[in-house]
Amino acid sequence: MLDELTHTYSVAELGQRVLDALETCFPDDVWVHGVIVNLKRSRNGHVYFDLCDLVEAGQPPLATLPVALFKMNKDVVNALLKRTGNIRMEDGVQVRVRGVVTFYPPTGRLQLRMTSIDPSFTLGSMAAERDRVLKKLAAEGLIDCNRSIPLAAAPLRVGLVTAAGSAAYHDFMTELTNSAISWSVQHIDVQVQGVRAEAAICAALATFAQRSVDVIAIVRGGGSRTDLMAFDSELVARAIAASPAPVLTGIGHETDRSIADEVAHACYKTPTACAQALVAVAEGYVRACETAWADVQHRARAILDDHERATIELATSTASATTRLLTAHRQQSRHLAERIAAETNHALARAQSRLDRHRASTVGTGRRQLRQAQSGLDQRGTALPLRAARAMARAERDVDTTASRVRAHDPARVLARGFTVTRRADGSVVRSAAGLAPDDELLTTFTDGMARARVLSVDHIASIDAADPADERVTGED
Repeated sequence: MLDELTHTYSVAELGQRVLDALETCFPDDVWVHGVIVNLKRSRNGHVYFDLCDLVEAGQPPLATLPVALFKMNKDVVNALLKRTGNIRMEDGVQVRVRGVVTFYPPTGRLQLRMTSIDPSFTLGSMAAERDRVLKKLAAEGLIDCNRSIPLAAAPLRVGLVTAAGSAAYHDFMTELTNSAISWSVQHIDVQVQGVRAEAAICAALATFAQRSVDVIAIVRGGGSRTDLMAFDSELVARAIAASPAPVLTGIGHETDRSIADEVAHACYKTPTACAQALVAVAEGYVRACETAWADVQHRARAILDDHERATIELATSTASATTRLLTAHRQQSRHLAERIAAETNHALARAQSRLDRHRASTVGTGRRQLRQAQSGLDQRGTALPLRAARAMARAERDVDTTASRVRAHDPARVLARGFTVTRRADGSVVRSAAGLAPDDELLTTFTDGMARARVLSVDHIASIDAADPADERVTGED
């Protein structure tokens, strides 16, 4: 023991000792279980992955063991997987594998060289996990949550979750396109298998929760049980249960139902069947509308027929009543016309008699009034010439008198008698000396001309007899 503590090994020697110890401790194959991580398939047919003990998804593993499945053992393993349950080795799959613990001194790498697999372990773990998730979802009331959302009568706005260009995408879209219905499809491209499929599907459902869609379809083609592991995910199931729109699944499996199928509004075996179900709902809506329109048309025709019959009956009844009423009114009118004619004849006879009496009286009165008017007219005709002659004589005398007065007051005759009219330079008449001042310019008018003068001085007279009215009129302003 002491020699071992003091002995210094070379790297190769230590590697060989480790290899010898492993062969001693593990002389035969061992069984190991864990979760496949980082699986890679090489071109030469070998498969490499890490076998891990995981606590929870997303958490670092407790332990990791590299595993190598060489081509000479891979065919045996694949035959076991297909014969037992159509399982594929993929990341995230729990497996129980058999192999030889080896150590390779040149690289210092410890690994398990896989020689076989226990498919029943994988199926059992998947079934146990599935039962656990279903019980948890049922306890929280999430199984029927999405199923309780009513599907639209015409779900034409479809949100499609699948891999772009896949057979599932083309099968689904072909069914919708071949129908005689106008669809609005929004597609989100996602991985539907592998370690990234779970997060991608959840993200797509969260995106459609923010959009206006009538229904969401999650579809993919067939595959092995392990290929469909993403649809047994608890996170995907919760995302479906929380979706505000109904979620339909069309996952290509013939026997088993995934957890996504259990919580979805409805599930179908294939993408084609899922699309056919949507087409059937839309066609049913169209047929219901056509039936409703036919019922409306039939009901409207029946109502119109009833109203037409009622109108005809009412028209017939109205015509009969009108005929009877017109007959009665016609008879009443005939009797009334006869009474009016008789009374009119009596009234006309009485009026004619009164008219004859008034005519005789009017003729006599008119003749007397005409004689009186003629007499008055004759008298006025005799007096009128005399009155006209007297009026003409008075008018002639008045004209002569007025002419004499006009001639007497003619300014020219006044000036001819020696009178003058004196005005200032502004044309105003000078009526008294009080209004004059030395150096005032004056204009004096005579009967045969005018003279211009300037005032040298003004002498005022204490009193003077009032001027003759005629003179005042002559010297006044024109």
